[in-house]
Amino acid sequence: MNRIEIDNMVFEPFIVYEQIQKRIRLMATDINMQYEKKNPVFVGVLNGCFMFMSDLMKEIHIPCEMSFVKLASYRGTAQGNIAQLLGVGVDLQGRDVIVVEDVIDSGNSIKYTIEALQKEGAEEHKCVCPIA
Repeated sequence: MNRIEIDNMVFEPFIVYEQIQKRIRLMATDINMQYEKKNPVFVGVLNGCFMFMSDLMKEIHIPCEMSFVKLASYRGTAQGNIAQLLGVGVDLQGRDVIVVEDVIDSGNSIKYTIEALQKEGAEEHKCVCPIA
């Protein structure tokens, strides 16, 4: 594999691009089948979800809506309190919601997001994430 240098740090790709794209297509196929007769709302947690959600949505072929939330959960390298910075902006009452996250480590952000979506009236919620 090729080495990549960014800001004087050297990285080696862990998973090749084609494998990532294949996994995204498989996730999307599963979502397309599960939500075939529904109209889910995909809620991306910014900023990290941006590229993953973009690739995922290219493979989603069912009627749906998209929105985003932005959370602050870290101060420096230590975890802090979560504060929602940007709200959903879509009526979620009785809707199926698919939360799109980039990574789940402690689970604090996803827990906070799901609780906030429930308060907004989301009927069902699932999470899609490439790294957990």
